[in-house]
Amino acid sequence: MGKREKEHNKKIRKRNEKLKQNEKQIQKIYTEMLSKKFMEMQEKLSGDTTSDEGLNLDETLNVNDKSE
Repeated sequence: MGKREKEHNKKIRKRNEKLKQNEKQIQKIYTEMLSKKFMEMQEKLSGDTTSDEGLNLDETLNVNDKSE
């Protein structure tokens, strides 16, 4: 193995290490983003709501009474 080939292989190893680091960083960001979206979806679908858009149980119970 000549001097030029060794230098070339060293550059290639350095480049490949950089690429692996970038891939890991991108994967980490992607995973964080997905987990954040998942948590938001869970909050939306949970039974705990902060709005007053829930069912009015009095009206629901009176529906059967009105038909009689």
